[in-house]
Parts: sequence; C-alpha cells; structure tokens
Amino acid sequence: MMRKDNYQKWKTDGTLESKLKLIKELAGRSCGMGVIASELGMAENSLYALRKKYKDIDKAYEDGRNLLKKSLLEKMFERAMGFTITNEDQIIEQTPTGTKKKIIKQTRTIIGDMSVARYLLIVNFGKEYSEKKYELELSEQKVIDKKNENDWERLEIGEIDANNKQKSK
Repeated sequence: MMRKDNYQKWKTDGTLESKLKLIKELAGRSCGMGVIASELGMAENSLYALRKKYKDIDKAYEDGRNLLKKSLLEKMFERAMGFTITNEDQIIEQTPTGTKKKIIKQTRTIIGDMSVARYLLIVNFGKEYSEKKYELELSEQKVIDKKNENDWERLEIGEIDANNKQKSK
C-alpha cells in the first residue's frame, strides 16, 4: 500500500478546504513557504512538492500572493493620490457637577506622493512616464542599429568573382 501524503490525509479527514484557506491567507500576508509549511506542520520541501503535484494547493498560494499584490497596489495608489485621516479622541473630565465627556476630532490631509505616482504610471503605462525615457529610446535604437549592422545578405556560390566582389546581375 502506498503511503498517503499530507494532501490525501487532509482530503480524507475533511480538513483540505481549511488548509487551502490557511495557505491563501498566509500567502496573502506575505508569509514565505517556510512559514506556511511550519503552520501546516510539515517541511518546506514537502510543501513545494505538494504545490507541484496538486493544482489547488498551488492555486491557493498564488491566489494569496495575488491578493497581497492587489492590496499593496491599492495602498500605493492611495499614497500616490493623497488621503485624509480623521482622529477622534475622547476626554473624560471630572468636574464638581459630575463627569464631562469631550470629543476632539483632528483631520489631517496627506498630500499625494509624486514618486509613487510616477512609479505606478511607469509600471502600468510604460517608459513614456520614466525620467529615463530618452536614454531607453537611445539604447533601443542602438540595439536595432547593431542588429541591422550584423544582418548579412546571403550570397550564393557564383555570385562572387575571384576578387571577392559581387557580380552584377
């Protein structure tokens, strides 16, 4: 009889869905494979093997990583655009006539961060928003020129005379 791996054990004892949910949640909180494996009570290499063997384990991990990416991009967007924070403090004072409750609200506006905005523009819309746009275009042109310089026209035997000159056709 073949030995059951962790995936098969989880499936048998009905804990597979909760394990997949845990993998997704931990991956979404930026936990690495070692931490996830530890939380599952297994070796990291075993978790890698399970990811290769079972698509739903790999999908749970990738879904978690995509959630992490999405939340980080949302925070970057918020930082790029600016936002408002409202803090509310409650102060309770003892007065001769009893207790008095006072609520103090403070609102702060955080202005947008242009470097984050530029980064998001470059990542989403390409080099046209990069401060190195012209250097990138120059290096691309150099690559094209170098490729064109190295493209030789193939000549057939008989098209070259004894002096290594191409015969006119």
